[in-house]
Amino acid sequence: MLSDTELIEKAIQYISSNSLATIFKDRNILKTVTIVSFDDHNLYVYKNIDSNIKLSKIPHKENVLDKTKQGWSAYLRQGEDFRKYFSKDYKIQNIISGGLCSDFSKLQRNLGTIYTNQESCIATIIHEYAHIYFNNKNPFYYSDREEIVNILDTSIKLYKNKETNLEQKFFIPSYKNFSELFAFCTEYEFSRKYAPTHFSIMNKKITRFLQEHLKKERKKNLKEEDSVLEDPHFFSWILGKILIEKYPSRWHKILFEKTFI
Repeated sequence: MLSDTELIEKAIQYISSNSLATIFKDRNILKTVTIVSFDDHNLYVYKNIDSNIKLSKIPHKENVLDKTKQGWSAYLRQGEDFRKYFSKDYKIQNIISGGLCSDFSKLQRNLGTIYTNQESCIATIIHEYAHIYFNNKNPFYYSDREEIVNILDTSIKLYKNKETNLEQKFFIPSYKNFSELFAFCTEYEFSRKYAPTHFSIMNKKITRFLQEHLKKERKKNLKEEDSVLEDPHFFSWILGKILIEKYPSRWHKILFEKTFI
């Protein structure tokens, strides 16, 4: 049986070796990844420098939540508490974080999942490496702050009945987004024609929401925080308005065809 720290090192070794070279062809991206694990007393920070794994142990005084320990993510979990333990000159370009494997496995066992042994912990870390790799090779617009701000600004102008440029193409990343977009656009078109009171309230509420989040998005570090576009419902409010105004008679056809908008 490997120790918690050995398990994380094992995951890094798999990534660094040729084991997954056919998948992770761009080795330079992998070199930028920092792993941060944690327990109730320490942060364990791993960097792979020239094929040498460097571990830094940083004491902390935070209350680490079970929901923080029970998963791994391609950002700093419980970052609002942990960021202060990294000096300003400590550069983290891409980060993976999660609870030590013993805590992770125990909590996953309580949840009744398949991620309950040492192999599954390593596989989970590899899974998060894959997120980092894919997002660097194929960045969705919701990891690009300038692009997100532009989308929000376009949507707000449309809700306010202002003219704006609709030439930009937008990518819809998942089936869940397509489904939510279709449902929102249907509700919006129905309300425009047959429920004017609801339509008016809807426009005012969504406009206020988007204006508030536009200010927040301008300040976010999207390597560590989720964009508002990550939520399928909010995504549908933002992109749905653009879709309807850009293709007033074809938006439903476009969604069924699952094309760019």
